[in-house]
Amino acid sequence: MKKIIVLILMTLAFASCEDVVQIDLDTAPPRLVVEADIAWVKGTDGAVQQIKLSSSTDFYATDVPRILNATVWIEDADANRYDFILSDNLGTYQCTNFNPVVDGRYTLYINHEDNLYTATDKLYKTPEIQEVEQEDEAGFTGEDIQLKFYFQDDAEQENSYVFKYNLLGKNYFKVADDEFFNGNQMYFLILDEDIRTSDTIAVKLSGCSTANYNYLNKILEVSSNSGNPFAAPIGVIRGNIINNTDPKNFPFGYFRLFQEEQLNYIVR
Repeated sequence: MKKIIVLILMTLAFASCEDVVQIDLDTAPPRLVVEADIAWVKGTDGAVQQIKLSSSTDFYATDVPRILNATVWIEDADANRYDFILSDNLGTYQCTNFNPVVDGRYTLYINHEDNLYTATDKLYKTPEIQEVEQEDEAGFTGEDIQLKFYFQDDAEQENSYVFKYNLLGKNYFKVADDEFFNGNQMYFLILDEDIRTSDTIAVKLSGCSTANYNYLNKILEVSSNSGNPFAAPIGVIRGNIINNTDPKNFPFGYFRLFQEEQLNYIVR
């Protein structure tokens, strides 16, 4: 009994000495941050689209600097221009007349502080979610709910996919390609011990380029290794947007266009 008391006292002593230590970190010059996902939700005309602009900041900052003085537009292969106009004080630029075309090529232009940023991509087709399979006795304990969302891969071309879902107020995403499944039925899996009957899970499926697949894969690798002290140092993950004026001052973010299949699944 005395040993137990001593251990408790030692634990309390160490706990009382805890303090927050703020380490001085090098601050890099701010860079433009671009959120440019042009999603043509199936069943809509896709005319309303938005792009968000902000600036990178130091590690301890609590506010995200918003970019409110940029000129933003997209041009299609026929030189049709779609202007994105600032719509709020959060750096949201909105277009209300965008014309999405599957396999159409588009170029993004951002003019900010005498720097011209550009990126080009095509609008990717997305298959339908054909079936949802629910298993109620999954996981290590055999007590978790597992969901599989099936879709058909196109055998005529190489394809990559992005799968997003919202569960209990948190957003998640996964990526996959058809290297080993070309032309076959594929699925994305959700297995979470917190899923309960009657939960609604908002799911989004979209196609993407191989370059975007690689970019998102790197983000997933970084996020999964962020708590590992032995992991390789986190480097800069560059997207497909370039600074034509000053290539060394490249932005963060990615410009992608896609059809989007959406589904709200209610757990049985």
